[in-house]
Amino acid sequence: MIVYNEEKHGQQSVFIKNVLDADGNITSSREVVLRLYQVENGGFLYFILYDDSMKPIPSFFQYLNFGLRGSPLTSRSKAAFALRLLYCFLSLSGYHASFPASE
Repeated sequence: MIVYNEEKHGQQSVFIKNVLDADGNITSSREVVLRLYQVENGGFLYFILYDDSMKPIPSFFQYLNFGLRGSPLTSRSKAAFALRLLYCFLSLSGYHASFPASE
């Protein structure tokens, strides 16, 4: 069985994937931390999501800060946290956490 969890370490969220055997013992475990920052510049709040190597994810940045630029801050914030969760799940599942930005 595969179990996904989120744990808080201070203010930081750590996402964990545990693989359990038939007796419920952990046979494999993987953790991922994707940091989400908000930076204000020129009166606009930018969202930046970093992968495990602390490299910004360009498609996330492009979509949240330019694709949704005209959306209310609350909508952009909710989208940022939802996308971070998606990127964490994909990373834990073995998929690369960066997608090409749509044109």
